[in-house]
Amino acid sequence: MRERAWYRNGRTWRRLLAGIVSAAVLFYGLCYALTFYAAEIFNRVAEERDLFPGTVTTARIRADLFGNVEADSVRWTADDGTLLADAPSVRFHVKPWDVVTGRIGTSSITEVTLEKAYVHLFFDDAMWLRYIKPDGRARQAQGLEPIRLTGPDGNRLFDCRAVLRDGVIEAEAPGRQFRMEHVNLKVDADTDRQMRVDLLSGRFTGTIAADRMVMHGTVDFTGDGPACDLALSVTGCRPSALGAGIDIDDPVSVSARVKGPAARPVITGTLDIPELNVTALLFTELTGDFHYEAGLLSVEAVKGKVFGGTVEGTGRFDLDKRSYGADIQGHRLRGGTAAKDSGLRCEVELDLHLRGERGRPPEAWGSFLSGPGQYRFLPFQKISGAFEREGGTVTIRDVVISLALGDVTTDAFTIQDGRVRLGPVYLMDSLSGTAERVY
Repeated sequence: MRERAWYRNGRTWRRLLAGIVSAAVLFYGLCYALTFYAAEIFNRVAEERDLFPGTVTTARIRADLFGNVEADSVRWTADDGTLLADAPSVRFHVKPWDVVTGRIGTSSITEVTLEKAYVHLFFDDAMWLRYIKPDGRARQAQGLEPIRLTGPDGNRLFDCRAVLRDGVIEAEAPGRQFRMEHVNLKVDADTDRQMRVDLLSGRFTGTIAADRMVMHGTVDFTGDGPACDLALSVTGCRPSALGAGIDIDDPVSVSARVKGPAARPVITGTLDIPELNVTALLFTELTGDFHYEAGLLSVEAVKGKVFGGTVEGTGRFDLDKRSYGADIQGHRLRGGTAAKDSGLRCEVELDLHLRGERGRPPEAWGSFLSGPGQYRFLPFQKISGAFEREGGTVTIRDVVISLALGDVTTDAFTIQDGRVRLGPVYLMDSLSGTAERVY
């Protein structure tokens, strides 16, 4: 009698099925055990942590054989009650052997992913993170004993990838504060060497307010302090948020390079301003170069359009003293457009100076000079004068309108709350040289 093939043998199938079931039970049993063990490790690290002082809690934690760990409702609170992180879901990958041996340290984590998390970062004057104990080298430089972190690698901090998806980040440093929403961030960090940063943020507010920011580049940790080399793009930036006394909410786009120590970065780049309303002037298509260092922002090579002509200028902003200044020259401006009177036809040269300081009304002053033109049917040789603005009052002085029969002059007239208050007007006879008051 011929022996049946193995795949027709019921005993073989039963054994195979039993083996599969046993393997599945063993696998899920180990996963359950590792989840329990991962929770125990989490609790021990949370209680005995060296790197993250404060209180760290989670509602549930689970793990598998491959080193994948998931935690729900993770909160990290500093000893003084400050909320530093709140994440509905955290996934991270640890080295499986470290989980088995229980030798868990910061070097055991190779990847962390946070979904819709809130993170609050605090920096000191040197741009080192507060609420996190420094590494051994930094403490030794201060003459202190190094902190020994849990795990086999001693003082080594992080060498892992951190990902934040659709999160919120708040960051504070002396004199600076930011809040970024809808943040997608990827960080490849080796804090003994270098950190790679890729950031896409939605609306953010604080020391700088804008609609969107993109940043990517590196931070070098091999020197005395963190050093940046980052490309930065910001759209919808509001100058009024700088607190420099300038009350302008027209959006500005910025493309820049951030280099140098993180505590004292040097930022250079370009500005693009589609429209800018300043002192009753509507500038359009403004572009320029800027340089930021030690709280001082300088803007050079500004070019744009206003009243049908062109402008060029420079600006200076002191973010610490909350003050600003700008010097602008206008060329071939259309007099009728500027005066909102289609009957005036001439081209005007403008010299404009702006100054502002937080807590004080902005100031503006300058002068203007037109070429030949006409007002309705009256031709003139030129119009010249000076002006100044304090608060809501504009004063125009030393106005001279050169006509064929003589000069029309006035010492001053003001525009306040939209009303014109005209001073005495004189006609200077070109033949006799005498002045006659005509108003």
